[in-house]
Amino acid sequence: MAGQRKDYLTRDEYFMSLTSLSTLRNFHSYQGACIVDKEHRILSVGYEDIPYYISPNVESDSSYFTVDPLSNALYSFKGRRQEFWNGTIYLSSFPNYEESKYIAQARFHKVIYLTNNVSKNVEYISRKILDSAGVEIEPYYTTHYTLQDYLHFLKDLKQVLRGHIGKVEQGPFLHDEYFMSVAVLSALRSKDPSTQVGACLVDRKNYILSISYNGTPYGMHDDELPWDSLGEEDHNIIFMKNPYVVHAEVNAFDNYRGNPIDFRHAKMYVIYSPCELCSMKLAQTGIDRVIYLREYTKNSESKRSYKWLSRAKIVPNLYDDSHDYTKEECIHLFQDTTKVIKKNLGK
Repeated sequence: MAGQRKDYLTRDEYFMSLTSLSTLRNFHSYQGACIVDKEHRILSVGYEDIPYYISPNVESDSSYFTVDPLSNALYSFKGRRQEFWNGTIYLSSFPNYEESKYIAQARFHKVIYLTNNVSKNVEYISRKILDSAGVEIEPYYTTHYTLQDYLHFLKDLKQVLRGHIGKVEQGPFLHDEYFMSVAVLSALRSKDPSTQVGACLVDRKNYILSISYNGTPYGMHDDELPWDSLGEEDHNIIFMKNPYVVHAEVNAFDNYRGNPIDFRHAKMYVIYSPCELCSMKLAQTGIDRVIYLREYTKNSESKRSYKWLSRAKIVPNLYDDSHDYTKEECIHLFQDTTKVIKKNLGK
């Protein structure tokens, strides 16, 4: 474990923080959902939204044309429904009986919820449905976590993210703010002590396809990696981290459980502009844009990367057209966000 970053988000903290972040897109509720498969890969996140195949021209603040976060997460997922089997769903609040029917039908193994604000009768029906389906129901905290606690957390989370990467001052998060915030939270899961990168892949209708961070390849435990990269001193690649690490951009595509055709005209939000190898792979996917906080300039990587992107007609854009974030600004963003999450969701 030598050299591994110590303040990374645990799995529970990560998944529940994404669940909570999704509520900052809502107009009418404080609910969110995050679906994770049996191998701890994120399949889908949901917030209150217009259904996928209804025109976005419908007024976005009309509650009549919106679906609840759980339905959004379940039914906008483009992979096979078998991917849900034995998975876990993280919810900001205890499911009502309609939601419990969805969960039972999807054959989840477990539900983890943060608050419980349903009536005793509703809770009874929900538990009966889920118990019958063999779905475990687990509170995130064994002690009571109130709605007020949750609202304070959402306020703090919104304030810290808007303070660093906000584009408007009031109201629900814009698409850009939300997707880059997802990338930020994903970066906080990385064990890399020097460079934390998160990525959020979004389709042309602004639905999240995949979320990822830089980490170890499938099957390799984090503790096996030489995170401190002592081999850089004598150029011994066996003791360097880079040969072992899968970058966030590649992880986003490799972890996607749907059809690769969904990548066509998609866009990716990422902390740093992609390196040359990642750009080479992005050029094969059919995405249209890459949006990043900071340009990756080490060893003139960006110049070579842009050649790959331009030949594939992928447009690279700074998240803020007038501002290339410094590494120090990214570090402060990560530190401040980590503090808020650990304070409210730390175990």
